[in-house]
Amino acid sequence: MKKIVELFHDIDCTLSPMISFYSALSDQKFLKVLHYFSEETGYGNEYHICTFSGDLEPWEEGYVENGIEFLDGTGDTDKSVIVDYETFLTYLNKICRVYMEDHAHDKEKVMALLHKIKQNYSIED
Repeated sequence: MKKIVELFHDIDCTLSPMISFYSALSDQKFLKVLHYFSEETGYGNEYHICTFSGDLEPWEEGYVENGIEFLDGTGDTDKSVIVDYETFLTYLNKICRVYMEDHAHDKEKVMALLHKIKQNYSIED
């Protein structure tokens, strides 16, 4: 998903943890992560983490009441951003389009998962 950096080179730098998450995501894992998102479950690796508000209990460290948190742990200090669902879906739509450019055979799967994600947050197509 290296094209992501090019797509968002001019965005607000406060969203950089979200862009780093998608940029670090391999094409092979994209559908898996999209499936997790459709189940309102986050995903992460050693350095990049996406956490949905329902992933943690209120007493757990890193709990987010509303929205989705993206964490980038690649630098000396962790950077994170919490985005609302509308922002999350705006960027996810763009990222899905980039993925489908290179993986047209997955278009039906991507569109079905994206539709389910939008339904989870009552956002119309």
